[in-house]
Amino acid sequence: MVLADIIWPALFVLTISLFGVVKLWPDGGFSKTFSQHVADRRSSVLYYILVFTVFLPMLAIFFYGWFIPYYQLPFIYSLTLAISLVAQYLCTFFPESGRRVLVHQGLALISAAALLVSQLILVFVGA
Repeated sequence: MVLADIIWPALFVLTISLFGVVKLWPDGGFSKTFSQHVADRRSSVLYYILVFTVFLPMLAIFFYGWFIPYYQLPFIYSLTLAISLVAQYLCTFFPESGRRVLVHQGLALISAAALLVSQLILVFVGA
């Protein structure tokens, strides 16, 4: 398998897993975030952590093993992507409930901001 091809199984894993979140824990339907769906049960939080423990390394392999070298992207792209991936993973340990809401939202903000910067790098540096 070419490293570029790992994105398809990674996206499949994520899609099926997040669909599983909504089907297994349907509280609130589509009016809740995935994190809010899993926040109330220990088993669902562990499932959510497992999903991202599987998905994020696959995504990192795609980006660091193929995408970044292939397009010869600068170090700052790698750094902002790493920040986003780590913050996203940490979010899974702080589902949106109780006192953890602010921690989760803060980490989600860091992840989103770093991802936005990495996308702006693609726009202005080019891929």
